[in-house]
Amino acid sequence: MARPFVTCFMMATADGRIDCKMLEKIESTGYYETLDALGWDTMIEGRVTGVLELAEGTWAPRNPEKIGKPCFWKARESCKWQAVADSRGTLAWSEKERENSRVCLLSEAASAEYLDYLRKLGISYVVAGKDRVDLGKALEILAREFGSRRVVVSGGGRLNGAFLRAGLIDEVVVVYGPAVDGREGGTAVFDGFPAGTTEPVRLKLKDIARLSDDSVRITWSVPKEARE
Repeated sequence: MARPFVTCFMMATADGRIDCKMLEKIESTGYYETLDALGWDTMIEGRVTGVLELAEGTWAPRNPEKIGKPCFWKARESCKWQAVADSRGTLAWSEKERENSRVCLLSEAASAEYLDYLRKLGISYVVAGKDRVDLGKALEILAREFGSRRVVVSGGGRLNGAFLRAGLIDEVVVVYGPAVDGREGGTAVFDGFPAGTTEPVRLKLKDIARLSDDSVRITWSVPKEARE
């Protein structure tokens, strides 16, 4: 089955930084307006975002036995899924995640005990990839088994970069807030490319819009040749 359409959607300062605590101070309504307009059914975020914003801490297995095989479990039906890529299964969750239709994207290197933990909490999971999440296979399972058709990737720079390097992003939408971060070494919208990378990933401009809060939304498509 074909994978879903994937949009990388981020809020950034005018200098392209994505630190959440700094962005919260901008209080952009344009971010939420744009997110609602994307018509998404599945959002994927990363482990670091999970630790900082979503989960209740970290989790460690008592038995290190690995899952060792691809599998999935859907705890319930939902029209909107909130997924987190967590290759090793390290995030601790609360029971309120039942209401959020949480899906954990894991690799086979996560512990089998973690799957039992998620089942007890009623949290769905997808296991794809040996040592880290195979993002392409995870998307195929989300499409086939969870009904995902429009996916928003809204992770840190490394998760966004991993999707882009794998040729899995069809569209990039960034809302630039009317402020500058300016601190040295901040994470950008895309990060984690090998140091020897010499060619940029080419994008094609689709739309530019000024939003009501003085933010600017820019939408690019990722041409087919850039995804191959």
